[in-house]
Amino acid sequence: MIYLLMLVWYFAAIGFALAQSLPGFTLTGENWTYNPSDGGVTITGILSKPATNGSLPGVLIGHGKGGSAVGFSLPKAREMTNWGAVCIGPDYTHISDTNTPGTEGWCPENNRRARACLTILASLGYVDTNRIAAYGNSMGAFATAGLCGAISNQIKVAAITAGGTSGTSDTSFAAPAVQEVAGVTAPFLMLHGTADTTVSPTQSATLQSILTSNGVPNNRILFAGIGHDLVSNPATKDEVLQDIRDWFTQWGLFGSTNSTPTNSNTSSAGRPRGIYVLDSAQGSTIGGVSMRNANIRTNPFVTGYVLRASWETMETGPGSYNFTIISNILTQLTPRNLKLSLILTPFDPAYIASTPGVTTWPGEDRLGNPLTRPVPWDSYLLEQRARFLAALATNVFGGYPLRDHPMLDVIDPYLPGGFTGVRDPNEMQLRNFPTYSRSNLLVAIQRELRALTTNFPNKFVQIGFWKIQDNENAAYGGVEAWEYIRRQLLAEFNGVTRPRVGFFMENLAASRPAPNAEPMTGYPVTSFGTALHLSQTNTWNGFQALTSWTSPFTAPGNVTNGTPADGVRYAFETYGSTFCELYVSDIDNATFQPVLTEWAARLTTPAPTIAASPTNAGTQLRLTWNRAAPWTTIEYKTNLAALFFPFGIVTNRLDFLTSLSPLPNASGYYRLRQSD
Repeated sequence: MIYLLMLVWYFAAIGFALAQSLPGFTLTGENWTYNPSDGGVTITGILSKPATNGSLPGVLIGHGKGGSAVGFSLPKAREMTNWGAVCIGPDYTHISDTNTPGTEGWCPENNRRARACLTILASLGYVDTNRIAAYGNSMGAFATAGLCGAISNQIKVAAITAGGTSGTSDTSFAAPAVQEVAGVTAPFLMLHGTADTTVSPTQSATLQSILTSNGVPNNRILFAGIGHDLVSNPATKDEVLQDIRDWFTQWGLFGSTNSTPTNSNTSSAGRPRGIYVLDSAQGSTIGGVSMRNANIRTNPFVTGYVLRASWETMETGPGSYNFTIISNILTQLTPRNLKLSLILTPFDPAYIASTPGVTTWPGEDRLGNPLTRPVPWDSYLLEQRARFLAALATNVFGGYPLRDHPMLDVIDPYLPGGFTGVRDPNEMQLRNFPTYSRSNLLVAIQRELRALTTNFPNKFVQIGFWKIQDNENAAYGGVEAWEYIRRQLLAEFNGVTRPRVGFFMENLAASRPAPNAEPMTGYPVTSFGTALHLSQTNTWNGFQALTSWTSPFTAPGNVTNGTPADGVRYAFETYGSTFCELYVSDIDNATFQPVLTEWAARLTTPAPTIAASPTNAGTQLRLTWNRAAPWTTIEYKTNLAALFFPFGIVTNRLDFLTSLSPLPNASGYYRLRQSD
């Protein structure tokens, strides 16, 4: 016991010595003073360390005008130490309201104070100086942006709230000049309220433009209707912190990751592929609940299985989870090497709507009976949903947390409190929900997708998307609700700053005037599926069949004389889709199976093979290939010593017809470049 006590004292003494090894630096609790002996004033600030040991990342935190290290930076530091970071924050010159222009924000004295903090961090034996982040708010955001421009090689990743650049070359402003942020190379996150009248959102927009033009990874997230207080506003403060944590995590602050995201679905080629079998209510029963496993099929053309599992089934009480339905299906799919497409369906656990203070709307249950439900943007609903998704992701199935399970391929959520996704429920349009605003709806959608892509970083996430409308177009430059939301989602989930998110519809159908007769008419028409049609060059689209072609239970006219292969073809040729979910009656229909086998091979073939055949008496050449991809570039050269040059580009096609006359001769070498 004496030896153990002496050992503890010994290491404690070492830690103390490390903290005191920097001349002029004194640390008392979480407060410090530092005199760098450079002729300037003594600097004061805060330092907070997590309970963990080892080589830890550091975060430099900058307060705004009228704030202080103790008043602003220390509360933020205590949040971030929970993430595993050592946090430091100085008192900047703008701690008071009496400074003159040129002496606050990004100015020489604050540059000195920020660099002093980096010196302090480097003197601590437990800080990894290769993993230093910077965060600042308002005036502190100006200091952060300026510092990153001046010494970017020392900052691994950065984030600011309510800040930016002055947009001028004048260095006397508190905001850094455009040339002072031109040197930023650290991945940079900007968060800004659209109603900020203290620091105009144009300042972060200008900064983003500079970063983008310089090839610096960046993201700018706007909070509609929020002012300068987004970091303290109860409606946004938690989300702001989560966004910052996600950004720091994505760019390697909390691990030895590379400088680019490692998510498998951020690749330009990443998209779900194949034909999946839809489940039904039928299946074995455990605890009185159907496991929905009756439709599992192992046909060669089947890639996987679609399980529709409801949130209320898996969360039996506040924070009490039962994932039997997931473990059951994975146990059956794994030995069959079948992938899982998991659709998280309603309804929300009943306790949420019954919790006092929750905003609700009058919905209906599966039988059409009245059912009170929370609105999708209710804060308590969002909190409980985030906890549920985190629990689902970390629950272990067959030795793997679900987030890493090799059989899980796709996650497709119904919007909590709502319907299939970005879609009006049958009972009531979203715009008529209590407390609806476009910004509230966007927050609900973003929170859901951020939670899913954070908890399942290597899985495909897609969400239903229909053309919803509201009465707020005038406030958004005349842009309709669905289009505004589409743009925001594509900008944020872009495969660079966050993993891509795909769009989905359950309206896929195709009909013909007679069996095998042309024309084939596909659904949804592009005027209805506009969001997906416009997005096919930005992300992937996925479809679920509207009904069964074999035994239609709705809209039989949409599948008359058609086949499920017609639907798969239409989804690919019109929307670039390589992912389709079909009803089991069509999977089992022997008449449909040969063509479904052909299409499954086109959708899932890893690399294409190319064939060429002359047509029209040798005046034209038709190139064909066997792999479906939204973009295919055909390249040509006359001999092996020459360089290939682009010869043609097609979208959503499996062939290319061209005249032979422009070519030097009828022979040559062709190759394909395909991009998803």
